[in-house]
Amino acid sequence: MGVTGQMATAQVVKGLIMSESRLLNWNRRWVLSARNFTDSDDVRHFGQAWLRRATDIVEDRRGNVN
Repeated sequence: MGVTGQMATAQVVKGLIMSESRLLNWNRRWVLSARNFTDSDDVRHFGQAWLRRATDIVEDRRGNVN
């Protein structure tokens, strides 16, 4: 975990099992909501609540609805 419990992009793509480029593309197209924040070094940070919601969206699109 990074800054105050936030995760960087590399951690998120592992959790979602997708490439970084796909994650960023989905963010740009608003398939997934915007990340929590980008720090002064342009590192993207995502929170646990964001990851849970993004996981639900990704699984739904893959057809893995529980």
